[in-house]
Amino acid sequence: MNSAGIADSFGFTNYNYDPVLDQYFAQARFYDAKQGRMLAVDPVKTGLNMYLYCKNDPLNYIDPLGATAKNVKAGVSISNKGIATAAAKALTGYKKALSAVGNIGNAVSSVVNTSKCSSNEETGTVHALGVRVDDNTGYDPYTGESFNLTTGKGSATTKGTGKAYVTLEQMKNLGWSKIHYGYVVKSTGKVSPQNDMTSVIDKKYRDINQGDVNKINALLKKYDINTKQRIAAFFAECSAETGNGTRFLEGAGTPEKPFVGSVTRTNLNKWFDDNTNYGSKYRGAGAIQLTWDYHYEEFEKWMSTEFGITDTNITNKGAEYVAMNYTWEAAVFYWNKNNLNSKADTGDIHKVTAVVNKKMSNKEYQKREEAYDLWMKNYIYPY
Repeated sequence: MNSAGIADSFGFTNYNYDPVLDQYFAQARFYDAKQGRMLAVDPVKTGLNMYLYCKNDPLNYIDPLGATAKNVKAGVSISNKGIATAAAKALTGYKKALSAVGNIGNAVSSVVNTSKCSSNEETGTVHALGVRVDDNTGYDPYTGESFNLTTGKGSATTKGTGKAYVTLEQMKNLGWSKIHYGYVVKSTGKVSPQNDMTSVIDKKYRDINQGDVNKINALLKKYDINTKQRIAAFFAECSAETGNGTRFLEGAGTPEKPFVGSVTRTNLNKWFDDNTNYGSKYRGAGAIQLTWDYHYEEFEKWMSTEFGITDTNITNKGAEYVAMNYTWEAAVFYWNKNNLNSKADTGDIHKVTAVVNKKMSNKEYQKREEAYDLWMKNYIYPY
């Protein structure tokens, strides 16, 4: 178990396993254990077959960074911290090296929560959602199809394939472009980790990318959110709860009890602790925002049961940790727990909303109605 409390996340190769995509993140590219090969070309480009794993000789070679096979006999000594740091550097360097080939900004996701890569980052795990990038082609590990990095078009996003429920292009067209991705110190723009309680902070944003869409599609498939009405209802709730992804963590202040003061975590937490029953630690988090300690406890158990991920930080660190690390898993957990597919099948978004938030104002109901109508009108269902 590592410092984040996640057990069995790393295989014998020390690659991080993504249970939703069912693949291993090998720092520079993904490894498919079922095929016994890498899903992208060797970024160092050695040999004639650049998809081989360890030169097809795993008894004598290892490949800790997904880039170059190393002879075991020569001896390799890399600490856990060193692997995490090297992973971040490998992916950063890989993206830079390929940036001239096409627009890969929206196709390759970042390394999130890298373990102690710098003094101002919190301890976590190496985790990435992403796609293969070689030349100007991306590879979608959920659909098994390819797409053009510049246009976003290809067999993975072709209407009628039935391979993906939503595409990156559709998400952008329906309002999901910039998404909440942590916090920065307002005065400097530097990353503000969760334990920074005194800095005045701002939300940090990034473009939604193909890695996000891969994760969403995998979860939609696994939990049968697979009809136009279900998908429209799911995203209507997510859109209204988070402003189309611009706030994955509940903000402080209401018209009746406004937030006053500088925006520091200390002041934000105090507002929630003084004005809500669930408090700051278990305030709303995720694409459908979980609240209350018992939901976080259930979610932690669900992640272990469903994906084999035992992460005690879900309850120990609470809302901000969940919002930034399990955005979509939290939403699908709540959706599945409350059997909201059956509510969505009625075609009445009010029945879904009544479960998601029982004390909803007419204005909030209207937001969900408008979002639902938008998705029903403009979302192109793949079948």
